[in-house]
Amino acid sequence: MDEEYEKIFKELSKKGVYGSALISREGMILYSDLPASVHEETFGIMVATMVGAGKTANSELDRSSPSKIIVDSKDGRIVTVSVGRNKIISVVVDSTYQLAPLFKYLNEVVEGLNS
Repeated sequence: MDEEYEKIFKELSKKGVYGSALISREGMILYSDLPASVHEETFGIMVATMVGAGKTANSELDRSSPSKIIVDSKDGRIVTVSVGRNKIISVVVDSTYQLAPLFKYLNEVVEGLNS
């Protein structure tokens, strides 16, 4: 499975992604291509917390779990996508990055990892 992850994250890197990670729902980094300056443990836990908060908020509204969560700032975006029930892919891009092609690729990745 590590080879498959490596292929996915290398492709993301080729697409101009600043950093990316596969994270368990508990916040553990399963695979990453994050910059060395990023404290992976903190990043993983915070991403899992965001996903959990989104799920809880939607549940209160009687809605299904969010499929994507986007954190948008002037410096860039963190795009987080659920992979099945137990994993999350989080991708960091700059603020000018076109999201439509990224969403298309991430949907393909999720489909492949879930099959």
